[in-house]
Amino acid sequence: MSFELDAAKEYNLRVQGKLWQHGELASPLNDERLAPGSDAFSFAVASFQAAVGLVVDGRLGPATLAALRAFKPYDVAGQGCSQDGVAGDIEEQPRGEARDPKPARTSVSNRLVIDGVEVPLSAALLAAGVTCSNWRDDGEAHFAARRRSEPLHHFVLHESVTTSVAATIRVLNAKRRRRGWDYGIHFNVGPDGHITQHNDPVLDRLVHANHLNDTSAGVEITNPYNPKFGGAPWINVIPGPWWCWRPKGASRVYTLPTNAQMRVLAPLCQILSIHCVDLPLSFPTRNLNRRKKRIQGWSDGALPPPGFVAHRDFAAHSDGRYLLEHVINLLDGGPPPAS
Repeated sequence: MSFELDAAKEYNLRVQGKLWQHGELASPLNDERLAPGSDAFSFAVASFQAAVGLVVDGRLGPATLAALRAFKPYDVAGQGCSQDGVAGDIEEQPRGEARDPKPARTSVSNRLVIDGVEVPLSAALLAAGVTCSNWRDDGEAHFAARRRSEPLHHFVLHESVTTSVAATIRVLNAKRRRRGWDYGIHFNVGPDGHITQHNDPVLDRLVHANHLNDTSAGVEITNPYNPKFGGAPWINVIPGPWWCWRPKGASRVYTLPTNAQMRVLAPLCQILSIHCVDLPLSFPTRNLNRRKKRIQGWSDGALPPPGFVAHRDFAAHSDGRYLLEHVINLLDGGPPPAS
């Protein structure tokens, strides 16, 4: 996503109070953290313009304002971007790929496979809109894996820097072909919130989490992470928090996952903690912050205590922290993370 950032910021400041009032803007530009003169505000405007097919210039002018007033979040078709990758490994991404259509699911069993046993989703989760499919019953992709030799003590939250589940699978398969390692991920959550299971978290050891591979399973949340890499339905942008990665040539902002994705995270963590006997529903890295950004000894391969962690908490990556803070705050009864 390329546009003249300084010109966009100057324009937005000039027309504020004339064309529009900041406090009266509709979603996704009504976030109080998006000050009109900031990089984040112009990137949020640009992301919205890309989502609805307008000229992308980051300027909230009459045409963009009219589209914003008529817009209903997450009803815009289209997934994918020209660049797909895995967070922290952006140099690995395929270039120039076509957008992926919405996946056509022929079967949704709403069952997870954990330690070889099928676990149906509860009536409460189904009523809340949580759905899932797995490789055994529904024909989802299945990664060849080693048999796990150590107990499952960790569950790692990732963000894909892709814009479809299919693109994430392509990236992982490309790495497998080049490196011959057991690359893969146990779960994927698409933009519609559907959980796709590729492997058994208790039985299958996959490469996805650096030195935590032996003791962890993981989930990829499909999210472009930065407006540079995607458009609809990822249109909400916040200023880059302390954990945020800044891609080359992009502003330090963060693209939020969709509401549908965020709704399923806590239920998935709860299900896994119930059915994986060595995985406690705890958050050993919850107190990391701007001053202490990663666990002590992370660069030497230190492991966090058992529980649910973000990829960026223990490795030189920057994905998963927003997801983790959301789950922590939700299960604690507090609001979602602000930044």
